[in-house]
Amino acid sequence: MIALPHLAPALARLMCILGSLLALMATFQASAHSLGASYLTIESAQDADITGQWEIAIGDLQTLVDLDADASGTVTVRELDAARGRIAASVLPLLEIHRAGKNCGLETRDQLVNQRSDGYYAVLALTGTCPSEGPLGLTYRLLFDVDRSHRSLVVVNDDGRMDTRVLSPDSPSWSLEATPARSFGSFVAQGVHHIWIGYDHIAFLVLLLLPAALRSRSGTWIAARSAREVAVRALAIVSAFTLAHSITLSLAATGLLVPAQQPIEAAIAASVVLAGIANLVPRIAAHAAWLAFGFGLVHGFGFANVLQDLELQRGALAISLAGFNVGVEIGQVTLVAVLLPLLYRARSSSFYQFRFVPAASLATGVLALGWFLERVHP
Repeated sequence: MIALPHLAPALARLMCILGSLLALMATFQASAHSLGASYLTIESAQDADITGQWEIAIGDLQTLVDLDADASGTVTVRELDAARGRIAASVLPLLEIHRAGKNCGLETRDQLVNQRSDGYYAVLALTGTCPSEGPLGLTYRLLFDVDRSHRSLVVVNDDGRMDTRVLSPDSPSWSLEATPARSFGSFVAQGVHHIWIGYDHIAFLVLLLLPAALRSRSGTWIAARSAREVAVRALAIVSAFTLAHSITLSLAATGLLVPAQQPIEAAIAASVVLAGIANLVPRIAAHAAWLAFGFGLVHGFGFANVLQDLELQRGALAISLAGFNVGVEIGQVTLVAVLLPLLYRARSSSFYQFRFVPAASLATGVLALGWFLERVHP
């Protein structure tokens, strides 16, 4: 057995990473799948007039416009309607739609309220008049200067030509001249972003990977024999999770099977609790790949909330679904690449086997139990 002092640096780094993840997870109160996104739909016809719909989360609007006139802590429909002029004056300068380099002059003709999977949104009906010829484009700046996690999910129909895009602080502009690869790439980036803000997905994967460098023998942990054995076990876990969530992500995003969101969110939290408990029983944790597959089916429905809210047509959905799924996998592989070398170095330490793995698993499981209770009784 390797002496603990030789493993101190690796264990310290591992505890720092997991401690940071736990601290970050503890700060989240909203749904794990809330994007902090707006939804923008633009339609343009041959007569040069454009129409659109811009959905902005009421919580996001509150950071720009004081909507809560009576300071009650809740924004009512009446307060939202009373602030209609101030809302338009605040947000319209942050969205520019142009054709052939000339501004289309956006105006709002109506304002409604819509409920999405992650809360209530103000819906601004947009109109504008563009030049009759030239490429259509837009530039989006809402909240990018104060919230780098904000995204805008854009669907454009320019006289029958469809395109979808995810706009971010690093990519705030769109043009119909851009290739489909750009659209695919934007959803890849969104998938990476989503896995890293999806703290429950990260917690679940980390818990399953913690014993990946160990073997169960006679009901207790011993070190894995080789780096190859550790890599194969980690690959089996991640592959099972990927296969499972890809199945349900595709089913839900295409509308073939769409369960209610609240039970899914609660089940995802429950999966983290059970993964933490499993790590306390080596005989069960040794079958982590099966746990990854079983609960990965549930996590896939959680991922699908992003694409369901876009309500994409079939052609656009195929590109978006593929790109988003690739991005999720890149995010997972990055996590594995960071953790696996540290787990391998720590595998022979009795401190890691009998103290760190149980303590980290128990702490994360207790934290996830809190998420579960919040989601059962929101």
